[in-house]
Amino acid sequence: MGISIGFHGFHPNRPYNGQKDIFNHTIIQGNSNLIDALSAFAGILMGEGNEQTPLLLARGCDFIKFTDKNTLSELKIPANQSDLWSPLLKAFKRK
Repeated sequence: MGISIGFHGFHPNRPYNGQKDIFNHTIIQGNSNLIDALSAFAGILMGEGNEQTPLLLARGCDFIKFTDKNTLSELKIPANQSDLWSPLLKAFKRK
């Protein structure tokens, strides 16, 4: 199973804010988590059996934006901005 245990050197999200979706509606808030998507994709290409492929070089991924800055905070979304998980998190909020 391809999962991420860390990242450094690039922005972890691909933002879609203000862009149009397939129904021509404007996306108000939306990101694609590149960290987990790249990890899963690498797992498929490198194999999870006896392929013995220890390294993957991904080329032509223009959507990855590299940086020298610490971008960990970009992965954190405040609970009040999470349209999917906010109601669930509020239901289990500690009192």
